[in-house]
Amino acid sequence: MVFVSFSMPKEALERIVAQSEKSGAVLVLRGLKGNSLSRMGEELAALVGKRNVTAIIHPPAFKQFKVAQVPALVIARSGQATKIGEDGCAAPASYIKVDGDVGQDYALDLIERQAPNWAEAARRYAARLAGPRP
Repeated sequence: MVFVSFSMPKEALERIVAQSEKSGAVLVLRGLKGNSLSRMGEELAALVGKRNVTAIIHPPAFKQFKVAQVPALVIARSGQATKIGEDGCAAPASYIKVDGDVGQDYALDLIERQAPNWAEAARRYAARLAGPRP
């Protein structure tokens, strides 16, 4: 997942969309732009265009994965990350997060190098992002 906001620079959003199409990352937004579903749909359509990218509006996910700034890349263990504690957050061991306006390739490389328990998942997504090798 990549947590984003329309308050981010357009160029950053466009880069994230292009990378997400390759990696399979889902874009997660906190809410509707201008509190309007139709406006949000128009903005998403303009941003995504014909790219095969999934975007969801899921405000609780920001708390679940302790996302305080965007963009943030999150890899979560399915099944474990949905177990929410009393504080509304997933268990820290059930996900890993990289904050900041960095490319997905950089974030995945960082995870692979610094978090051995997440290295395999990071390599898998990085391989998708890199695409087929000639």
